[in-house]
Amino acid sequence: MTISPAKAHHLYWLGRYAERVSAQMHFLRHYYDLCLDEGHEDAIHEYCNKLSLASCSLDRDAFLVDHLFGTQCGSLRHTLNCLNDNSIVLREELTTNTIAYVNLCVATLKHSDHKKDVNINSLQPISDYILAFWGSVLQHVTNGATLDMLFIGKRIEFIDMYSRFGEKHSRLAAEWRNMDRRLDRQSFLVNKEARMALREIFFEHENIPDQAAMLAALNSLISV
Repeated sequence: MTISPAKAHHLYWLGRYAERVSAQMHFLRHYYDLCLDEGHEDAIHEYCNKLSLASCSLDRDAFLVDHLFGTQCGSLRHTLNCLNDNSIVLREELTTNTIAYVNLCVATLKHSDHKKDVNINSLQPISDYILAFWGSVLQHVTNGATLDMLFIGKRIEFIDMYSRFGEKHSRLAAEWRNMDRRLDRQSFLVNKEARMALREIFFEHENIPDQAAMLAALNSLISV
């Protein structure tokens, strides 16, 4: 099964942004809780550094307002807006039931912004809706190429995000192995040199020898 380059582009980035929302919520909760502990007050800055965020307020609540509700690249709102933009053009491929979970994520963030609620626990439904989104994808999407592009994007984003936060190499390698067979089916979109470099990292090493080089190869792997 094949899809147009334009659809492949939107599916790939939809997969990436859906995974990015999930990872952002996971790590933001962890580092915000950590910064409340004595001796870890700079945990939020560590979070910012790992994600290469341009600015990070010294005040925790001010940071949350900006990071959750701001429109700058890297904020949760920006990520959700990108997720929503890519989903809008894919309603036919993904079905209305699946896209509805993206709409619920956007609505949840808007509701918290309207109430000026920076309690991270109030945003737990976003994590739940993303899980439901992937469940709906598996239930309703039958086109193999569509699923390939979504899950290639998802797993690339997982490796990108979780490697920044020190995830075990074995876990990252497992994500790579799960994605590798999908790359075979969509090989016309794959940068062969980047794939060979990443295969060496995840098949022949026990850790990532050069984080920057790995991320560069990972983010040049797919041409859409």
